[in-house]
Order: sequence, then C-alpha cells, then structure tokens
Amino acid sequence: AAAVCFGTLAQRTPESRETIHRALDAATDALIVYDVNLRKDCYEADWVERSMKHADVVKLNRDEVGVLARLLDVPNADPFGFAEAMRERFDVETLCVTRADAGCLLIRPDDVVDVPGVAVKVADAVGAGDAFTAGLVSALLWGWSQAAAAKFANRVGGLVASRDGAMPDLRDQFAALVKQHDQSGTM
Repeated sequence: AAAVCFGTLAQRTPESRETIHRALDAATDALIVYDVNLRKDCYEADWVERSMKHADVVKLNRDEVGVLARLLDVPNADPFGFAEAMRERFDVETLCVTRADAGCLLIRPDDVVDVPGVAVKVADAVGAGDAFTAGLVSALLWGWSQAAAAKFANRVGGLVASRDGAMPDLRDQFAALVKQHDQSGTM
C-alpha cells in the first residue's frame, strides 16, 4: 500500500489493536497516517503512544490536541507546542489540526500551513473528518504541496459536510477539484 490510515477507536479490543500494529510493522514503505479520532472511554495513553510511534502524519481536531496534551503530559497544549513535543517524542513528521469552520493547520519542522475554512451549510458532519483525511492523504501521495493538500482536504471535508449521510456520492465534484489543481498547480 502507498498509505495506511488508522485510528484509535478500532484499537479498543486487544485483538484488533495487535492486528493493526502488526499491519503497521509490515507497511515499511507506506505513508502512515494516524487519524486520532478519540471517542469517550475508548482510548488509553499507551495505545496513543504506540500509535504515534508509527505515524508519519498525525491528524486530530483542535479539541483532541488538549485532550492528548493532558493524557501524554505535554505542558504546551497549543498546536505548535504540541506538534514540537510529538516530533521530539515520537518523530512525527507532520501534525494536522482540523479546526472545523476555521480550517486546518499542517505543522512540519520546516513549514507551517494555515488554511482558512471553507464556508458551507452543514447538513451532516458525520464523515467530514474521514473525508478530510482521505483528501489530505490523496493529495500528499500525488505529490501536491502542503498548502494545496490542506486546501484540497478542507474542500473535500466541506463537500461531505454539506450533504446528508457519511458517504454521499460526490465523485464528480471530487474529480472537478482534482482537475482544478491539475490545471493551475494550486488549489
């Protein structure tokens, strides 16, 4: 696989947790993306730490930054201090913080991309975070710039949030966004 994306919720049973980590151990040439996706009472510090050790990219929302800062004893709970701590402790290359209508941050050692949100009328937020992650991973694999990848991910997440259901049929809209990038080289 070119990329492996995994989360915390699926690790709530020992069998699935061990299976995920065996798969991650085998994915030596893949981009490993940890979509933190915390749910109440469905995570533990050691699961998160073990997951962070595998990750090239960690995607989480602004609320999860604070939760994980407390869980992992990180004194600085702002996204930049948190990103630096994750880089030092776990060698995480990229931290992506989603901020709903405020957009997202991509924080890397040598670059920070702050992309404003896309105004949409939210019909159903279920699936928007996963769509964002899929857009981000796709754009990174296509070799797009960090800024273009973040903008694309924002637009993909916004499109999904603007429709009912977690998986609306948006193939044509996604293809149009890709074509827009391919024609201009930016988003």
